[in-house]
Amino acid sequence: MSYIDEKIIREILQNIIDPKSGGSINARVKTISPISRDSVAFAIECDRDEIAIYKNVLADCVTAIAKKGIDAKISFTNPTHQHSEKKKRDIPNVEKVILVASGKGGVGKSTIAFNLALSMAKQGKKVGIVDADIYGPSLPKLSGLAHKPALDSDNFMIPHSKFDIKMMSVGYLVDEESALIWRGPMTTKILHQLMMMTNWAHDGEALDYLIIDTPPGTGDVHLSLAENFNIYGALIISAPQELSTADAMKSMQMYKKLDIPILGVIRNYAFFTDSNGKKNYLFGDGASIDKMAKKFNVSVLAEIPVIQDISTSSDSGKPFVYYNEDHEVSKIFSMIAAAI
Repeated sequence: MSYIDEKIIREILQNIIDPKSGGSINARVKTISPISRDSVAFAIECDRDEIAIYKNVLADCVTAIAKKGIDAKISFTNPTHQHSEKKKRDIPNVEKVILVASGKGGVGKSTIAFNLALSMAKQGKKVGIVDADIYGPSLPKLSGLAHKPALDSDNFMIPHSKFDIKMMSVGYLVDEESALIWRGPMTTKILHQLMMMTNWAHDGEALDYLIIDTPPGTGDVHLSLAENFNIYGALIISAPQELSTADAMKSMQMYKKLDIPILGVIRNYAFFTDSNGKKNYLFGDGASIDKMAKKFNVSVLAEIPVIQDISTSSDSGKPFVYYNEDHEVSKIFSMIAAAI
């Protein structure tokens, strides 16, 4: 797949006038991110009280770019946010931000993050979730939603609402089949827009908690979140085998260096119960997780068993805890939510 050359967009924007400076609007566009072969995303820098001035300019940009057969997703961003000296900031209309991390892919982190958000909502909290796995978003599949979000009157994205929680994912902005080939600066730019250019209180209700489902590893997304936003804490997910625990430990070491509290550890794929009611530990007894938790002086909050229905419900966009309130696993998630 060939992506749109930024030079083409810059040439179009060169002819659109900045109403304040009289020059090209290009000066207010710092990064242009190709999303697919026929769409791009970028933000126009302006202060909040200047948005009304630049609304027509934004519309002119969309129209001019559309004439070339290109779909432009344009938002506004505040330059003081972009150029602050690493001063951490709050996300508007969000009380507390919780990261869900694992260090390793394939340990059920996204499924846990989503079901945890639902459990917190069931306990009366106002909850949102951001799917920050830029290259492999899971939220469209988990939520059963794939359409693009609407925009409010200030051109901020309105998060999808379903299952009593609010949701935002890069998977809602691009085609499902599109392969995202972005370098680090592009991913952090898109991440910033998902967090800061989403109107979390569009319905008049701010969030108590925003759950962020982070990608595997300890790369750009993790560092960008930790360095730029006030984080309440991180929840670590690991499977019992030492290979998973080794990567989870790297995540914990990273957060410790970045002064982000570890809220606890969850042992996923812990065991399955056979027809005789006996617990069978497929991937080991989880001693390495206990050792890791002790080293960092945190608690193992719960162990989640292997149950096929959890996988099936996730694939069908029908979250397990939402449709199985009385199940043992739903009660485990309720306990985790209460502990947090």
